[in-house]
Amino acid sequence: MKENLPPDRVAGSLLLAYGVLGVAAIAHHPVVSQRAPADFVKAIVAVGPMDGFVHGSLIVLMALLYFALLRYARRRGMQSGLVLGGLVAASTGVSALTGAALIDGFFGPEFGSRLAMGNQAAIGAGIQVMVAAALAIQILSKLGFVATATSIVLWSIDLLDRESAHVMLGALGLVTQGLGLIFLLTISSTLTPHTIVPLFAAQALWYAANGALMVRGRL
Repeated sequence: MKENLPPDRVAGSLLLAYGVLGVAAIAHHPVVSQRAPADFVKAIVAVGPMDGFVHGSLIVLMALLYFALLRYARRRGMQSGLVLGGLVAASTGVSALTGAALIDGFFGPEFGSRLAMGNQAAIGAGIQVMVAAALAIQILSKLGFVATATSIVLWSIDLLDRESAHVMLGALGLVTQGLGLIFLLTISSTLTPHTIVPLFAAQALWYAANGALMVRGRL
């Protein structure tokens, strides 16, 4: 860790904003519960505008988050294996979550709107594509959360130095993301908006605390 670095108010503010706005966006994730194929397609189309807004916002926020994390990694020192490994994991996570958001927020509603103009046979065949898309969303989302949790764990280990504020941030990351990894890898078989919110919020808390320290020049 380099000493006497000036405050990075841009990156710190972005991390703080992500901590607040990201949770607000994910909390408004639309949920479709209809089971009958025709009703399911109609529901997908109905929530399409909100779905696009939520996931589009998340994509923008994740891009800004990645920019801030790049600056964070540079401050901590790219020569460190923990810092570099965390950046690789974060890159993987942001890419996977962006892919999931594109499918969920844009492909699903657009494909659904085209299905809605077809007959029952077309809807029946199209549902299989929707099922495949849902599976892709699950895989990408789980990879994304596992990778971002791993990045926070690695960076948290790096933070266990002599600075008390760093140690507290590191401990926060190790506890919350360690539990998150256990949940993702051993307990959770299917992610839903209800299970994603606490995972997302725990990561957002760490990012926000990190951002506060960066703004104050303590990280």
